[in-house]
Amino acid sequence: MFFKKLELSDAPLMAAALVGACRKEAWANDLQPRFLGVLFKELLGYDCDFLSLPPATVQDVCDAMPVNLVATFPPVCPVHNLLKREELVDLMLVAEMLCNPVPPALSQSIESWANELGVHNQRLLVGRDIAKGAVARAEADFWRNALGKQDMESPEFPETLKQFGTRAYGLTQVADPIETARWEALQNLPSASFGRLVWEFYKKRGFLFPGTLGGVNKALAHHDWLHVLSETDSDGLGEIEVFAFAAATSISPASTMLFLGHLSIFQAGFLVHVIKGVQYAGHDLETPEGPKRVADAIRRGKACNIDLMVGLDPFAYADRPITELRQLWNVIDRAADNPKPFSKWD
Repeated sequence: MFFKKLELSDAPLMAAALVGACRKEAWANDLQPRFLGVLFKELLGYDCDFLSLPPATVQDVCDAMPVNLVATFPPVCPVHNLLKREELVDLMLVAEMLCNPVPPALSQSIESWANELGVHNQRLLVGRDIAKGAVARAEADFWRNALGKQDMESPEFPETLKQFGTRAYGLTQVADPIETARWEALQNLPSASFGRLVWEFYKKRGFLFPGTLGGVNKALAHHDWLHVLSETDSDGLGEIEVFAFAAATSISPASTMLFLGHLSIFQAGFLVHVIKGVQYAGHDLETPEGPKRVADAIRRGKACNIDLMVGLDPFAYADRPITELRQLWNVIDRAADNPKPFSKWD
């Protein structure tokens, strides 16, 4: 996830590198420089104009962040620099996921920069498929890498995929009454508990619980606990927010994949919304407060002292007061100029 290794001292070069890789003659749309500017200002304290900033070259980045073991003073850590390079490429993918269609020159530039920087990962491959219009393959690779292969390798999955199409990647494939009952039992917990609030989150929205055919599967449902924990809504911008928050807490590459994928759903309108089964209209980040809300979600996620995506069983904390867990895990308040948004379900 970006901004885990990048620091203020890296910001001038990283910003110029994004200009060099992604702006070319001009940005593809107004949101790209606006969103990147907010991210750098809010998360690194670096205020710059991505419209006029002079570009850096890939060689500038390679020289400043060597990944070979060489004698330098002060000494450098090749692994640390490689992680910074990966964060830079992830930011390029963010800029790419703000476009529909993706300009071929932008796609080719990102691929070239990634090769020169020695960055090769599944996020980049999914981005190449999206840019080239191979959306069906991108969807399969996205969900497989974001949620794991276990459900998709079950004997029932091919028939479920045939029946539900893309929705099968995030839906319960075989009814499991025991699992459904586990979620329904959350209603019996104290009113201000983590679990009870998640139960209310589902009921207010008419969501089906995991274990119910047609409801979300257990893997995708994990993020709904984080909606409640971080006080993010379930509309398009809220989904981008919660996955930004989740990825910022986590070391898991799958978490970053989930954030980029949901940008492609709710902003670019590329991938299919697995619950609704249709391509989303997109453009949800283009509200006046959109970039600031996502930047603040990343800030709050970075402050957490626990990886909320790896190794956490929310049911183990379901009976605990939500305020107690926010304190325990250092889930800090929203910024003063980023109040909790109005929800039609409240």
